[in-house]
Amino acid sequence: MISYGLRYSFSVFFPTILAEFKWSRASTAGIFSLHLVSYGLISPISGRLADRFGPRRVIPVGAIIMGLGMMACSMTSELWHFYLLYGVIVPVGICVSGWSQFVPTIARWFKKRRATALGLASAGFALSFLLSSLTAPLIIFIGWRGTFVVLGILPIAIIAPLSAFLLRTSPEDIGIQPEGNELGQTGVDGASRLECTVQEAMGDYRFWAMFFAFFLVWGIGQSTIVAHQVVFIHDLGYSETVAAIVLALFGVIEVLGNLSSSLADKYRRERVYAVGALGLMASVVILMLTSRGGSGTWMLYTYAIFFGFFNGLAGPVLSAIPADQFQGRNFGSINGILMLGFGLGGALGPLLGGLIFDATGTYTPVLYMVLFCFLISAAMIWVATNGRPRRDIEAKEQPEQ
Repeated sequence: MISYGLRYSFSVFFPTILAEFKWSRASTAGIFSLHLVSYGLISPISGRLADRFGPRRVIPVGAIIMGLGMMACSMTSELWHFYLLYGVIVPVGICVSGWSQFVPTIARWFKKRRATALGLASAGFALSFLLSSLTAPLIIFIGWRGTFVVLGILPIAIIAPLSAFLLRTSPEDIGIQPEGNELGQTGVDGASRLECTVQEAMGDYRFWAMFFAFFLVWGIGQSTIVAHQVVFIHDLGYSETVAAIVLALFGVIEVLGNLSSSLADKYRRERVYAVGALGLMASVVILMLTSRGGSGTWMLYTYAIFFGFFNGLAGPVLSAIPADQFQGRNFGSINGILMLGFGLGGALGPLLGGLIFDATGTYTPVLYMVLFCFLISAAMIWVATNGRPRRDIEAKEQPEQ
């Protein structure tokens, strides 16, 4: 909640920064793009750290880096200051204390109900949008510089001590077995438990299908919407209050989607994800209709409900699929490389969205781009879950107990 709340607070800072510094929309959105590409580039390293040292040692360091970077943003006066601090330092901290650490940890603890566990953990990610929405009143009362300081205190005061004192890398550390270990060597829907290397995983076409799914749905699709949605709502003539409500509603409803991801432990992963992708596409269509007709705030609230719920449904499933297929002692590194796909797409999406708007004066082509990404991501997930592993990996599968 805190780590990604700091990330997505950018959409609330966005109009304030535009108004004060008069930079172009593309160059300002480029801050968020650099933030995401930095996050993606550090993800493989963060995953490797998770495999080698465990999250209990690594996450507090990331939390301190993140907090100091946010507080330093309060002293910025040039565009390059934001690019360095919010674009490079803060995402390094978020990555080293975020999802690339938690996914392999949760995968070690939970087997049979992995999607459910990831969904519960993702509820914190969903509530990050609620935290982001609180950035708006903070900016009003103490200014954007003071708000950066307040947000920077949170990870240092909360994330670092919680991780250091409460987190354990695996259940074996405290003498118990993973939940659902009675599954033996076979996971959900017959997914084999592979002890493959990073090189072997990268030689499997299913890995690249997942990589491009991360690139499309979390990278270009979600990141473009999140980076531009507040300023988009302002362009429609609605107040900051309406924009903050949309952001908060999105986060609260996403929690319900996260909890519903437990369906992926009962039904096939790709089918549940396909429902999520279709729901995301429907939310974008609602947003497009709002931009054309100004149909009232209820359209924006309907968009927030759809986007929040189906984004919450799809996200944990997207994390569970590679955990099923590439679980093992190298999974942190493998997952980190997959997160690079998210970072690269996230770098491209918001920047491309800003460039398209600056060139056309409308977000309509941007929304069509997002629709296409959600559609293709569903096809990529089908390929990833219905294909067979490469033969040299398949040969290493252990027989079912």
